[in-house]
Amino acid sequence: QLFPWVMVFAPEEYIDTSCVGARGVDAFAELHVFWAVFTNDLRVLSHTVNVIILMILLSVAQVGGVPQPKLNSRVSVLAFAVWLSLYVLQWVTSMLSVVSYIMAFEAFRAAHSACLLPWLPDDPTSTPALDIVAGMTFMLHPAMVWRTSIMLVHAQSLAMGIESGVSSLRGRAENECTAAFSRRTISFAAAGGRAGGGAV
Repeated sequence: QLFPWVMVFAPEEYIDTSCVGARGVDAFAELHVFWAVFTNDLRVLSHTVNVIILMILLSVAQVGGVPQPKLNSRVSVLAFAVWLSLYVLQWVTSMLSVVSYIMAFEAFRAAHSACLLPWLPDDPTSTPALDIVAGMTFMLHPAMVWRTSIMLVHAQSLAMGIESGVSSLRGRAENECTAAFSRRTISFAAAGGRAGGGAV
């Protein structure tokens, strides 16, 4: 073949298709549908689109800014709470996407465990080839890298938002304390001046 490495991604390299076919048409169709979906992210076009979407997501996260909460403004505090909740929800959704992807693979492996080909062709009791290859490469699969990258983007935005909100509240509180102290100092000095003038 012109590109022999393509065979690495063929299901026949890891699963006995005749064994799957003997279990019925549905099992055979399920195998090829799952394999097509699982390997779709290995395509250059799919990977390029994911990178572009990630760059757009990063840009939008930087452009939007963070609502600055104010101690004396319920609207600003509510806006900040909503913004924070949305980012938490996006992070949880991304995490569940990663978990569901792993669970889908585990469910697929469990359904076809009896038909997995061994790593050593001459030793049927050896570890299945799919387990070894998946164990070494699963977390580097573009689909996993893409999902974990989105999780990191949301986590970074969330951390920046919390830091900005806390700094804003702390800065305003310090400013209000300084202003109150200044007003009390001026009032005390004025009262002292009046008391001194009256004594004279």
